[in-house]
Amino acid sequence: MADIPEYDFSFKKGDNEDIDIFLYDDEAGTLPTDLTGWSAKLQLREKENTNPIIDLDDVAEGIVLGGVTGKITLKGNKIRTDIAAATTIVLPFNGVYDLETTDNSENTLTRLTGTITILPDYTA
Repeated sequence: MADIPEYDFSFKKGDNEDIDIFLYDDEAGTLPTDLTGWSAKLQLREKENTNPIIDLDDVAEGIVLGGVTGKITLKGNKIRTDIAAATTIVLPFNGVYDLETTDNSENTLTRLTGTITILPDYTA
């Protein structure tokens, strides 16, 4: 089994920048994974085995899959809206996440894992 790549994200509470992740079928990064017909899901939790604070997927437009380009976009506007709605978040907040994809044969694979830090905004 391959190691799951780890990547740590930081957001300012009011920011809405999209995050692009690219998947490849080769280690050299020259053959994009064809994501046509696939699904993806990302959950942010305070820590392992707690309820999700943010729950993104490709159905509710929090994640956009780029087909043959291998690109997965985490939508900043959806993340910002979910952060604002999560009344249990005290800033700064540190949580854990993982990103899973499911292919056309219903095989689910964790593609990325790490921490997400949400920082307060100071400009109104």
